[in-house]
Amino acid sequence: MNKEKNRRLADCIKEFLERYSLNIDTRIYFNNMCYSFDSSGNMTVIKNIKASDYFEYANDDTVSMTFEGPLYNALNHGHWTSCVIVEEFAKIFENHGMHYEMGNMWNLAAYY
Repeated sequence: MNKEKNRRLADCIKEFLERYSLNIDTRIYFNNMCYSFDSSGNMTVIKNIKASDYFEYANDDTVSMTFEGPLYNALNHGHWTSCVIVEEFAKIFENHGMHYEMGNMWNLAAYY
């Protein structure tokens, strides 16, 4: 597990979500912690937490996510604006030498 690489990816995802207001009701799990965004988009850092305690398809060695709000809609209900956002979102992972796989419609995990 490369903790610094995980943190860089998580930070890039966080910045992307905030830029497009996709951070509502979203969690980014990495390095036994998570960035947790509430229904107003306010972030709390939670320590000593593992994604695998919350969903089956988590990858505790990299970065995993759960989402219910606008990111859920963008990833699952494609129209032209969503397609552009999804492409940019996927590019974040590519830029870190990774890709993501959806577990359910409300979660994903990153892999090398």
